[in-house]
Amino acid sequence: MDDPTTNPLQRLQINVDTKLAGTSAVTFARALGQKDPAIIVCNYEVELGHFQLDPCNLTQGQAQIVADALAQVLALGAELDPSEDDLATARSGGTDAYIAWEG
Repeated sequence: MDDPTTNPLQRLQINVDTKLAGTSAVTFARALGQKDPAIIVCNYEVELGHFQLDPCNLTQGQAQIVADALAQVLALGAELDPSEDDLATARSGGTDAYIAWEG
């Protein structure tokens, strides 16, 4: 999809069918943020069942790291334990993931 901020790039939108995936987009977004390295997603509409990946800050070789992490986390599905704080974490703009990434 086109970048909504009019940057000259395409975003990858991940639409999550909770019944098929076994968990929600909110939980997937949190799980990606907890990876090492953390995968920060555009989660401002995560409660609508989707999140986006924005490639604008990736450097050489990082796209594969993101792809591998995404495949690993999405494959976990129902094995991921949802937390009552998942939506609040997403609403904080992924601050916890950024802190973990910089730490």
